[in-house]
Amino acid sequence: MQLISNTAMFNWIFVHLKRLLLMKTKEKDFDTVKHFRKIKEKISEETSGMDYKQYKEYLNRRKLKPTSIE
Repeated sequence: MQLISNTAMFNWIFVHLKRLLLMKTKEKDFDTVKHFRKIKEKISEETSGMDYKQYKEYLNRRKLKPTSIE
């Protein structure tokens, strides 16, 4: 039993593909993925060769400190 005709399916696919192709892409001012990849690579370089204890100390030193808003 076919719930939707082949023609209706084709039309639905065509309309959605047309919308995708016509969508305008916006230039990014900031590439989040690229930025976080750099951060991960830097951390990896800084922590390579560390054992668990050294890594834990590294993370504790790098924690953000809470600040008060006045």
